[in-house]
Amino acid sequence: MLLQINKENILDLRIVVEYDKVAKSYSAYCPEVPGCTSAGDTEKEALENILSSWEKTLETDSENLFVLMGKEGPALAPDFRDANYQGTFFRYQTFSKEDLGACYSITDDFFILTSSYESMTKIIDKLYD
Repeated sequence: MLLQINKENILDLRIVVEYDKVAKSYSAYCPEVPGCTSAGDTEKEALENILSSWEKTLETDSENLFVLMGKEGPALAPDFRDANYQGTFFRYQTFSKEDLGACYSITDDFFILTSSYESMTKIIDKLYD
């Protein structure tokens, strides 16, 4: 599995998830973020673990993207928080009072990455209506 996000070199990110037949587990790494590696018993678990480890530097790694979207200062809260909307768990960090931030969710069928809490809830509504 390869996830790649690239918008005119604003944010260039690849997450590679591979199955190790010897260890009988999955490993994940992000070549663009030094030290960002993880493992898990399932592909979903490996992806969840790597995103969790990326949270520490996500704000600075994606600074150019969020500045273009209106980010003017540091995040309102230094850490990601948990949320649950209609039974779908997601993580978020808010950058502004106008609801600009980083939100992500990994469900059984989807990886969702949005720039606001509100957009996350709208996507969940559309996916599960």
